[in-house]
Amino acid sequence: LSSAVDAELVSGTIVYLNGVAIEKVASSPSTDQYTVSATGGTGGVGLITMGTAPLSTDTVTVLYFG
Repeated sequence: LSSAVDAELVSGTIVYLNGVAIEKVASSPSTDQYTVSATGGTGGVGLITMGTAPLSTDTVTVLYFG
């Protein structure tokens, strides 16, 4: 993500894969699941980890509060 996610609002993060919401899990995501780290990305930005890598033709949309 381009910024950190507000730690108190991280549970409200929603990820869409090709227009369909996928399931947020606490850890070890599998197909059509993801996890969120409020500041786990490079430089302290938010990090989404998906269970399977999206294809180059897939569209990923993330709604979150920074």
